[in-house]
Amino acid sequence: MSLSRTQGEVEAQIGASFTKFYSELFNRGPKHIEVHMLPAAAVIVTQNTFTQAELQILAPDGFHDETGRVMFKAMRARIIAANRVALTSIVEHASNVAVKCFHHDMSAVTGEEAFVFSLQETPEYRRNHTGNGHAKSSFVRR
Repeated sequence: MSLSRTQGEVEAQIGASFTKFYSELFNRGPKHIEVHMLPAAAVIVTQNTFTQAELQILAPDGFHDETGRVMFKAMRARIIAANRVALTSIVEHASNVAVKCFHHDMSAVTGEEAFVFSLQETPEYRRNHTGNGHAKSSFVRR
């Protein structure tokens, strides 16, 4: 097998694909996304993915109470679960490794979402010009 991409390139592809996916699903992509490939896992953290309507529901002067927060998190979790196959395929396509399992959680207070994809094995990467396969991946959308 030819190693065509560095770890940083795989992380960048996952970040771009996640942003596109969120833009299509919620009509709004994350303002910030970080992707980190670990030996047998991919960790994705997004920030500012809530729509204006969702922010109104979560605002301290709005309906911000424990019941609303629990309902909101449950709704978002169901949407993510319904799109599990698409999200898993983003990671599998970029890393060329099957996803073993997938975890998701979010904070209704900070707007941060975390995704962890446990992989069947450690992906292989091409070394970059500095001699390793890694380059820090962090994206900010303006």
